[in-house]
Amino acid sequence: LGSTTQAVGVDAAFGDGILHPRKRFYAGGSHSVRGFGENQLGPRVLTIPIGMLQSHDRLNAACTSGTDVTACNPNAGNLKDRDFEPRPLGGNFVAEGSVEARFPAWRDLIGAVSVDAGLVQQKTNPTLPRRRAAITPGFGVRYHSPVGPIRADIGLNPGTAESLPVVTENIVNGQKTLVTLQTHRIYAPGQSGGILNRMVLHLSIGEAF
Repeated sequence: LGSTTQAVGVDAAFGDGILHPRKRFYAGGSHSVRGFGENQLGPRVLTIPIGMLQSHDRLNAACTSGTDVTACNPNAGNLKDRDFEPRPLGGNFVAEGSVEARFPAWRDLIGAVSVDAGLVQQKTNPTLPRRRAAITPGFGVRYHSPVGPIRADIGLNPGTAESLPVVTENIVNGQKTLVTLQTHRIYAPGQSGGILNRMVLHLSIGEAF
């Protein structure tokens, strides 16, 4: 879409333009780096509805008046990390590795401890986040059912802060287009609320690998 091209800043200078999402590499999830949600390890942007941004950002006149949406400050007002939706961009390079030890726990229950590591990097657009890597420990249990092992894993997210671009919508005469704000959001949802906020739960059938 043309609006997507404008939002992520892709033009002829970057060659083939936007790489189709199905052709990109992702990491994070129950069969990947378990300290992250599905596809959430790697370059990302944050999205937020323009209505929520304008209702919370009372310190920015340009934002509330609607004269220049890109001047909205995503760190102002009382906006919380939960108000933003992280969107994975994927990349054209990925490396992953996992080590897991399984041991009998009780009857049909099997315990497990693991360490996952991953790296996702994109070189398509230098104006967007380039790469992210992480090592996440975790633990879990497996129940041997007739349909296969039912698995519950908890991965520990590093909880480090990121400076991420924020994409919202601009509405002019009823026409919506995507725009990127001039200021990045300091995004660190795992840094508040203690270690519990850094735990990521995965439920699935079958072993991780």
